[in-house]
Amino acid sequence: MGKKYERYTQLLLLALSSGAIFRLVYLRTSFQEGMQAAWSIDIIQLNELYVWLGFAIVIGYVPSGWIADRFSTKWVIVVSLGLTALLSGLFALTPSFSTLKMIYLGLGFSSVFLFWSSHMRAARVLSGGTEEGKFFGLLDGGRGLSEALFASLATVGFQWIVVADTQNIDAAMQFVFVFFAIILMLLAVMNIFLLSPDQTQKIRKHSHIQSKNIAKTPYTISDLFKNRVLMKQVILMSTIIFSGYTLFFTGFAFSSLLISTFHVPIVTAAYVLSGVLWMRPVGAISGGFLADKYSKHMILAISMILSILGIVLLLYVPMPNILRFVLIIFIGLMNAMIRGVYWSLLHYIQVPEQELGRMIGLISFIGYLPDVLLPLLSVYLYLRLPEIQATRLYLQVSLIIGIIGIILTTYFYRHTKRHY
Repeated sequence: MGKKYERYTQLLLLALSSGAIFRLVYLRTSFQEGMQAAWSIDIIQLNELYVWLGFAIVIGYVPSGWIADRFSTKWVIVVSLGLTALLSGLFALTPSFSTLKMIYLGLGFSSVFLFWSSHMRAARVLSGGTEEGKFFGLLDGGRGLSEALFASLATVGFQWIVVADTQNIDAAMQFVFVFFAIILMLLAVMNIFLLSPDQTQKIRKHSHIQSKNIAKTPYTISDLFKNRVLMKQVILMSTIIFSGYTLFFTGFAFSSLLISTFHVPIVTAAYVLSGVLWMRPVGAISGGFLADKYSKHMILAISMILSILGIVLLLYVPMPNILRFVLIIFIGLMNAMIRGVYWSLLHYIQVPEQELGRMIGLISFIGYLPDVLLPLLSVYLYLRLPEIQATRLYLQVSLIIGIIGIILTTYFYRHTKRHY
């Protein structure tokens, strides 16, 4: 019972920490219009900022794996939380556009280079190699729950200030940025006192933890380029994550879709998108448990199909706004299931624990390329088309990538059936 309690306590700390960091990183899902108003920038400039963020993130994935294999999880998390809190505070100072670029580069460094592979590696080790679906689902669900909680509290404060003075969006956004700075700093302190150095060292050094699938074939990173089966597994998993993450990224377009296309008030849109965040824990956790009980591939494919169908209905079927709100929340639920399941495919890639961080970093480098490519696509589209047309075309491209992901997931299932 004690060991089980330790595992879930560790997982909770990872979920809270990642939820706070990544809610700030992707704050535009709830506050896109407010960010533009506070910083006096347009949507093209905002997309450009996310291009800078994406470059920093993608460059950071592979070295993030090395950090995860070499340093204490506790102190990597503490430093990344503290640095992200500082950057959030800088947002509140209404920086210039050139300074915003540097801040977004810093966010990429703190959230990925320092944090990403460390917390993913920790979750994989905690799963014991047999409960990846459950643990990655709980991690993503817990992260989503904390994101939803933090975003909802920020939205309440934002609305309170805006209702008091409709012209005071700048002050409302300053509240949001300071709120996240405080939350992140509190979590950094909590990790110092509650996350035991012994536990993090155990996560880092316990290469002897028994795992049936790891013990069978002790591949290392150097074997990746020598073994065709392993290479194909890594490429397939990376591209599946790429497709699933692209569908998840459609959530960033919903704010523009609601406000510009469907003429929904900014505060109403913020509440709807906060509702989407509350679907994250439900979808990720239920998806993770279903993936362990049934087929990981099947649950992932079904989630992707339903997400795609939801986006098609949203784009092409006329309906009242209330139904659009429900549909957007449903799409958010399916996208959360996708995120809760796709990392469980790591179950089929067999590497020893001492190489795990670097393998996660390598897969993440390819799988999360949408962090760079999709903002670039957005900038290209919004420069050449009116906002309504650009948003629709962006979602249509995402649909095509999602369909490719379903095909790849089916192929991965057949491949692992032969070789696993």
